[in-house]
Amino acid sequence: MRIALKVGSIIYPLAGEAGVDERTHSSAAGFEITGQSAVQIDAYLRGAYAKPIDRGNLLQVLSFTTTRQFTSPALAQLWALDYAANFPSSGTLYLDAISPGGVVTRRILADAVVDPPVRRTIGATALCTYQVRGSRISAQTFTGNMVLSGHSFASVNGVYALTGTQSGKAFYVKDLHIIMWVTQSGGYWGLSPTGGTWSARSASNVATPDLATGWFRPDTLAAVPSLSIVPEEA
Repeated sequence: MRIALKVGSIIYPLAGEAGVDERTHSSAAGFEITGQSAVQIDAYLRGAYAKPIDRGNLLQVLSFTTTRQFTSPALAQLWALDYAANFPSSGTLYLDAISPGGVVTRRILADAVVDPPVRRTIGATALCTYQVRGSRISAQTFTGNMVLSGHSFASVNGVYALTGTQSGKAFYVKDLHIIMWVTQSGGYWGLSPTGGTWSARSASNVATPDLATGWFRPDTLAAVPSLSIVPEEA
């Protein structure tokens, strides 16, 4: 399960990230939900038993663990030290369950408050234990389109409409720009800002491009870590 906190238009990944491999940032492990109802206890004079009354106001308490891998122990330690300055503590929690076929099913925890996680570093790895409190858990639906961001050309960023399939996988279009699965060279997801020349590729053989990792520029083979593709919310 991938878990993230949305504050305004910004999404802060807490456990797992679309397009990021599990070694670098793992999905939630040891996921647990504890429900707490507000209860009023009515005691009766000379009564044999007290009567609990459900006052509603259900509180959901979620806990989970995750790991983040850095390139050096120093970076892991600094990330742990700076966590409270870089991550907000309240917003809307996104909980994304990923099927074996890559289909994302989302639940939302409204009015979530995230305690700063317990952080422990082992070498270049940061281990985090989170606790989140919130209210109602509800379903989230998607349009089927994809939202791309982080490309150096602003015109490439935006909503890519699902327009059918190509080579057995979904095909997305925005103006003259496309995201599609290409079967040549062993198969890859390709992003074209011109309709002809690929500006980014990923060799991940997954159902949709938001699950793809390792995006790189074909001309230089340089990684494109800023590229983000996520499902559009309905």
